[in-house]
Amino acid sequence: MLASRHWRFVRLCLLLALPLAACGRVAPRFAPVSVDRTGTLIVTSAPAGAAVALDGVATGHVTPDTLTGVVAGAHVVRVALGGWSVAPDSIEVTVAAQSVAQAAFTLTLVPPPPPQVVLLEAFSNVNCVGCPAMATMLANLMAEPGHGLDRVVLIKYAANWPAVNDPHYVASSAANNARMTFYQSYLMVGIPTLVVNGALAGVSGTPPTPTALHDLVDAQMQHDPGLAIDVQATALASGTGVTATATVRADRAVSHANTVLRLALVQDPVTYATPPGNQGETTFHDVMRDLVTAAGAPLPLAAGATFARTVTLARQAAWPVANLHVVAFVQDTQTREVLQAAQVLVSSAAVRATATPAPSTFTAAPVRTRTEPAPSFPTLPPSPPSRHPNDRGRP
Repeated sequence: MLASRHWRFVRLCLLLALPLAACGRVAPRFAPVSVDRTGTLIVTSAPAGAAVALDGVATGHVTPDTLTGVVAGAHVVRVALGGWSVAPDSIEVTVAAQSVAQAAFTLTLVPPPPPQVVLLEAFSNVNCVGCPAMATMLANLMAEPGHGLDRVVLIKYAANWPAVNDPHYVASSAANNARMTFYQSYLMVGIPTLVVNGALAGVSGTPPTPTALHDLVDAQMQHDPGLAIDVQATALASGTGVTATATVRADRAVSHANTVLRLALVQDPVTYATPPGNQGETTFHDVMRDLVTAAGAPLPLAAGATFARTVTLARQAAWPVANLHVVAFVQDTQTREVLQAAQVLVSSAAVRATATPAPSTFTAAPVRTRTEPAPSFPTLPPSPPSRHPNDRGRP
């Protein structure tokens, strides 16, 4: 009887020891799925080169590709390619054992967001001592790679000092006065003064150095405006005006209050046989001829929504159509920030005799090229600004 109890005790110890002995050992390996229970999946896309994921796990393969050894049953297939949207987003396929299933995707190129177009606004006068140097700096900037007329837009306004009879001021005195009033605090010292996307560049009466301006424009170009502007402009057959239509389209939802859409008629170049001022200049670029603020507020806009306005800009018959273009820009009237700009050459009435279909895509600034090289002026030493008449008593 004692021996029987001993053996029962030994068997109990052995049973308890077996699980403990397995601790720390490698888990047993199971046999692979039988070939009889797998199938093949062919994944394609147009265009090819999209990464393939199966059941939420990246396969490391790109389309077109054939996945073998796929366990029979339902599976979810996805593909992804940078810069392209996928339709449908995913495909559920059923793979049968020892058979071939397919998943085909169509990819659509996603257009890049509209680039930021930088608006430069310069204030000068034909008798302004520092204005020829500013003109040279601006011309050189816009001739640099990456700073072409599709990314940088320039408007020059004329002040009525030092020369009260500046021909550019006299031709458009109301528009010039309106712009000087809008930027009054920037002009308290004098001219030349430069404004970049609505903000004072440098200080009043002294533009920034070429290097500082270059860096400032480059920084502004990195902004994501979220909107684009398309402009169309036609000279009236009467020779007394230009009809311009600007359409603002939101690439994404843009919420911004206190905004207006402005359109300017600009002449480039304006040339004279003899200098109209005492600075020796006979060629002037991007001279503002008229400026109109369209009715209504262009923003806010939902993604894909548009805001369009048509205005008539005043033109004198002496201003050649070939030298005219229209600049459109959206501006915050409180902060003065310019959110986006664009420009387009003015077409003659004969060219636009029939209706022009709406563009399928928007270009922030249609290409415009100069017909002559940038003006060349000698390098001038720093000079005091042409002071504002109200600033005569200041040191």
